[in-house]
Amino acid sequence: MKVIIWIFFLLCNINVLLAKPISVTLFSTNDFPPYSYSINGEAKGIYPDIVRHIAKSMPNFDVTIKPVPWNRGLMLLESGNGFGFMPPYYLPDVRPYINPYSVPLFEETVAVYCHIDVARKLSDPIIWPETFYGLRVGINSGYNLGDQAFWQAQERGDIKVREAKDPEANILMMREKRNDCYLHISLSTNWTLRQMQNKTEIANSDWMVMVKKVSSQFGYIGYTSIADGFPFKKQFIDMFNSEFLKQRESGTLDKVIAPYLEE
Repeated sequence: MKVIIWIFFLLCNINVLLAKPISVTLFSTNDFPPYSYSINGEAKGIYPDIVRHIAKSMPNFDVTIKPVPWNRGLMLLESGNGFGFMPPYYLPDVRPYINPYSVPLFEETVAVYCHIDVARKLSDPIIWPETFYGLRVGINSGYNLGDQAFWQAQERGDIKVREAKDPEANILMMREKRNDCYLHISLSTNWTLRQMQNKTEIANSDWMVMVKKVSSQFGYIGYTSIADGFPFKKQFIDMFNSEFLKQRESGTLDKVIAPYLEE
């Protein structure tokens, strides 16, 4: 009898060991360097690197990250054709089709930059968003940055908000004085400026000045609220959150993020 029980136990464990990992596809935005971008179709940046690192501690899952445009990523969640997308902010009222969110992954500082000729004329002290009334402020298409007061000012016509596809396009628009200012995440803006100078797309960035830190936001993995087709949803989310918190506390993730924070 003991032999039979032992054989049964052994067979059960072999089945577990031989079970194939569950394939999971997560999407990431392809135009938000250095947080999330793509090179030759491969997802790069802070968020993809964090997720890949955590996934190594999740042997039950085989995680693939596919870069897509920001608006397409949101549409994939809304339609239920995508399981998870990174890195939306926590906006449950604006995007009810995202539920749940992961634990917060990384804090981003939102700042407003202006052309130096505009910055010199701003009143002191600089008050957000009142100081920017009458100005043209660029943002990335699909990004809900700023705050309620900013968007109310835009609705009243006090501020003209102009969208462009990515940081590079917005920076060029401001250099050409087609916009007065640019509202974006400071690390992404500074990283893009350095890349543009390295590629000699701009000679320098002396004409662009950060004039005000507006707010801070955390980026998340947003999961579709439509559970059909993703029976592993709760298991994946619980395991990912647990592993993330464990590695954040141990300081392991600091080493993953560090290369992107170097000047």
